[in-house]
Amino acid sequence: MPSGTGKTVSLLSLIVSYQQFYPTRRKLIYCSRTVPEIEKALAELKRLMSYRISQAETDEEREKEKNYSGLGLTSRKNLCIHPEVCMICSQFKTYLKYVQVSKEKKGKVVDARCRDMTNTAVCEKGRADPGSVELCDWHEVDFT
Repeated sequence: MPSGTGKTVSLLSLIVSYQQFYPTRRKLIYCSRTVPEIEKALAELKRLMSYRISQAETDEEREKEKNYSGLGLTSRKNLCIHPEVCMICSQFKTYLKYVQVSKEKKGKVVDARCRDMTNTAVCEKGRADPGSVELCDWHEVDFT
């Protein structure tokens, strides 16, 4: 299908309308291969919700539309903020200038390093014996 024909906004419009009519069915999982496609879908959702808010006839409807939210998730290699893992990303960027390494390889290395500091077994060991293993400070934050 050609791009720019309104496929994404049509799909989102239908699903949002259905979810607003049936409030108990409020989960939409939109999968995509690339981060730019996810960002585009979220931008479309934002535009759609702005339109729906502007067209709401009552304050109750307007508030219901305002409470609708979307969340874009992506891989660890794009989300991890741990300095050591970010350094791996920087080293790979420098390395990529000289050697042909796939983006998949970079993602796997970053993902593995992040997972090494956040998996359940490592976290439990780190809590039981502080300092015995390296944990991710951002993963271990208690927000309660």
